[in-house]
Amino acid sequence: MNAFIFFAQLAIAILMLIAAASFYWGRNKATNRSNSLRFTEQPVRKITDEERSAISHLFNEALDVDDVYTIEGQFDYVHMEFNNAESTYATIDGYRVNLPINAIPFIQTENNHAEVAWTHDELYILRLNDQYDVVENSKDSQAVSEGLDKLISGERGNIDALGLEVLYTRPATLNEVKAIEGSQIGMRFFFLIPLMVLALVLISTFLGPTATIMALVPCLLMFYFLFFRYPKQAAGTHTIAKVRGRIHGFLTQEHQKDLQLYFKDYEAGERMLSYTVPEAWLEDFTMHFRKEGEPSEPIDFEICVGHDNILSIADGRSVEADAQQTPLYRYAKHVSTALCLGVVLFMLSAVQEGDNPNLGEMGVYYLLNDKPQHHMTTPNQFIHSNLQVGDKLSLNGSRACYIDTDRWSSDLFCERFGFVETPSSLTLSDPNNQRVLSYFAEGGEEKTFPLIHQTAYMMASIQLTMAQKQIAQREDIFKLTNANAQMIAHTIEPVCDLSEHCETLKSELVALWKEKMNITDCKDKECWTAMMTADSKDKRAEYVVRSDIPGYRNALNSFHKDLRKLVYTDLVNTINRVEARWLIEPERRSEALLDAGHYITGLTRSISQRSIDRVLSTYQELQSFELTGRVTDIEELEGQTVIRVDSTLTDDVMEHAAMLWVLYRITLALFIAHLLVIAVRITLNIINKKSSTSGRDTLTVS
Repeated sequence: MNAFIFFAQLAIAILMLIAAASFYWGRNKATNRSNSLRFTEQPVRKITDEERSAISHLFNEALDVDDVYTIEGQFDYVHMEFNNAESTYATIDGYRVNLPINAIPFIQTENNHAEVAWTHDELYILRLNDQYDVVENSKDSQAVSEGLDKLISGERGNIDALGLEVLYTRPATLNEVKAIEGSQIGMRFFFLIPLMVLALVLISTFLGPTATIMALVPCLLMFYFLFFRYPKQAAGTHTIAKVRGRIHGFLTQEHQKDLQLYFKDYEAGERMLSYTVPEAWLEDFTMHFRKEGEPSEPIDFEICVGHDNILSIADGRSVEADAQQTPLYRYAKHVSTALCLGVVLFMLSAVQEGDNPNLGEMGVYYLLNDKPQHHMTTPNQFIHSNLQVGDKLSLNGSRACYIDTDRWSSDLFCERFGFVETPSSLTLSDPNNQRVLSYFAEGGEEKTFPLIHQTAYMMASIQLTMAQKQIAQREDIFKLTNANAQMIAHTIEPVCDLSEHCETLKSELVALWKEKMNITDCKDKECWTAMMTADSKDKRAEYVVRSDIPGYRNALNSFHKDLRKLVYTDLVNTINRVEARWLIEPERRSEALLDAGHYITGLTRSISQRSIDRVLSTYQELQSFELTGRVTDIEELEGQTVIRVDSTLTDDVMEHAAMLWVLYRITLALFIAHLLVIAVRITLNIINKKSSTSGRDTLTVS
């Protein structure tokens, strides 16, 4: 199937090429024959000055020859269309001729007699079949041109050359301009809308709200001018003339919805004067013809000077009346206004302040209530403050930061703190903390994973390198001896009761010792005693890579994690012990608070007395604070009041947000109102269509 389509398309392409080649070959042949006329035929006379002037007037072509020739024969007209483009040429007796449109009625299929003059590959017809004369046609054409000039100038009175009488002139209406220039008048600038929106977004992003509001005003003015004012001004640039004349005929163009009306007798060979009207008007103007083939009665019609559009016929059908009868005309203003308001809504949405959806309402409240402010140094002042969302709040006092263990991360430290009377003295309360800190201070992590000696590691590395083998990092190589096993046992014993993984760690240590030291004569708890009493001076040593002892490694990690968690939990409980009735949640936190959060998180990875002291001292310094901002939310939460404060909302920001909020609400109300009007008018139009029984207006003859 695909092959068939391909060959069919190929055949069509070949035929088109053959047709094009035939056309251009025929035209070149006719052109060459015209050029040879001067050499094969004798001239019959010399061209007159009147004929030379007529050719120049009609064709804007200067004749540079003096001879006139006679040709006789058959007339042929050849045309070719390709991609909606048309090429044509005409011949008489095989000579290519330039055929004037007013000579067409006098052409015959055969036996044509013409006097011609040659210039630039073509023959210009001077006389044809004793009926057409270029000089007379030029005079008529000049008279028609002068008449058209009078018509264009709007000069009142009879124009005999056109057979018309200009009654009066007036400016065009907007609907008439749309009919002349197309309904897209003003819409040619529609591409500017996304450009304006993009410009406002960029200005809002890089220059702030003030610059955005300043840029919004000229954008709206430009929008109004381009889409409302400009079309009205365009209407004033066209002139409508009311004219009286007789219709000599009409023609329906193929693939077009317009009719071509002729106000000059086409058959008489005069220059045609034609105008177009909508095809729907056909039955309105045919009633003015007396008999078939004769001109119509005198009829009044309106035209746009300089264009070929008829805008009204008699006192009945008109472009203006048709536009006013369409449903679109009845609510066109509301549609265009709603479109404008929709663009404004989009622009206002693009320049809204911040991410808080209630910011505009807060700004309005702040301005209407004389910019309320509150300054507090103790939490008891909240009781009688009548604090509201949108108020400006300034705090200066002590705070108690909290750690949320359910969703803890260093970035969340003190995201919500209590406003308290006096700073708290922080002291760890669990007595076991000192045992844990001593364990880590005395090198408990290093003793429970003894490493290969540096010298032995270097020698082993050299040997393996020479054997083209790789060696693990020194930090991952565990050295197991009887002495090391006993050292590990003695190290973990003082804090064994603080970890639920201690017994597992002991079991893994014994199992590793038995495996590497080839111990087979002990069972269960006896092995622990055997390991602790083994000869510590035995120099036998086994080296094990960390990844090869997952049981011992995991048990040791869990053991250390339990110890660190004990101190960390005590620290968190100590910090969270302070109770507060009023909780403050700032929008942004200081770098010092973020650093403190990182210090606390570090305790879960490595713990020491120094790190504990650093956290406590940093916390003590952070208890005194100052905060000024805008109240964005007040929430009651399990007996506590959470107050959210944004320090970035300055007075200028609130005023801008209030202004945008008011503009947005007003624009939204107007937008909805126009949409409702449109909906109501459409509904009424549908109802009227169903109930209407009136016919169309009849046409009145002038």
